[in-house]
Amino acid sequence: MPCQSGSGFKKCKMGAMRIIMYISIKEVLKYVKKKGFTNPTNREIKMSVPPGLEAQARKGRVWIGRCPIYGSKMAYDVKDVRHFIKLAKKKASKNG
Repeated sequence: MPCQSGSGFKKCKMGAMRIIMYISIKEVLKYVKKKGFTNPTNREIKMSVPPGLEAQARKGRVWIGRCPIYGSKMAYDVKDVRHFIKLAKKKASKNG
């Protein structure tokens, strides 16, 4: 039985319900500003942005932030930030 979607929920074979959420670019930019991520300089693009994301970094779709574990500079793209937002929402819904 394939997955069926409707009204924001997705019901799969195993009976588990997952919330399907769309995170807009406006929410992404708000999160980036709140966390203090910065736009990379040309030097940072060369040194810390992966080769596949360099074009996106020049367009302003990649941000530089600190790794929470080691404190090193990391490049985060839109997909990464959307994942962080999903994790934060999931954690907030579990706690209260």
